[in-house]
Amino acid sequence: MKTKVSPDTKSSRAFSLVEVAISLGIVSFVLLAVAGMVGVGLDASKSAQLDTIQAATARTLLSQMATNGFDGYSAKTNFINNDGTMSSNVNGAAITAIMTPVTGNSGLRPEASADFRLVKIQFIYPAMAPTNNQITNTVYASVSR
Repeated sequence: MKTKVSPDTKSSRAFSLVEVAISLGIVSFVLLAVAGMVGVGLDASKSAQLDTIQAATARTLLSQMATNGFDGYSAKTNFINNDGTMSSNVNGAAITAIMTPVTGNSGLRPEASADFRLVKIQFIYPAMAPTNNQITNTVYASVSR
């Protein structure tokens, strides 16, 4: 036998206005936190890209020096584009790399100084920015003779 339920006795299955307001507040707080992390992620990505370009450039410069010989090698300035390729001029370059052989007391043990040479590489970026807005990252590396 079927019983009819009157509209007065139906159970309510809808959310109350207070529950909707609380859930919207929680969702908006989470979305604001995620939006704030986007900037941090972009900064970390740019920093990682610069570090990768600098490491690749340092390896290239050191291999050129090892191939051409260290003796008689003087300071050299290179310009690096955003894609990591070398350029002959500063126009359009993202990074300036200045490689300088370290002479005199290089910090190497005396017995090792006959086999290795110390090189200082300064990465200055952005290359086209005014001097007071540039960042300099200095790397020291050794090259075997």
